[in-house]
Amino acid sequence: MADNWGASYNVVVGAGDITGDGRADIVSRDTSGKLWRNNGDGKGSFGPRTGIAAEWQGYKALY
Repeated sequence: MADNWGASYNVVVGAGDITGDGRADIVSRDTSGKLWRNNGDGKGSFGPRTGIAAEWQGYKALY
């Protein structure tokens, strides 16, 4: 399900509709601890990432 995300991400989570546009979004964490949001396009894919937080490397998981 999370193909081709590479070694730079250590968590990818389906976050539901966090932008309020009626489309499911994802949140990912890279290995440096930065959180990113990718907005769902409503067609089974996602747009470019947007930085939403930093310094999350101390957490084991995202929910």
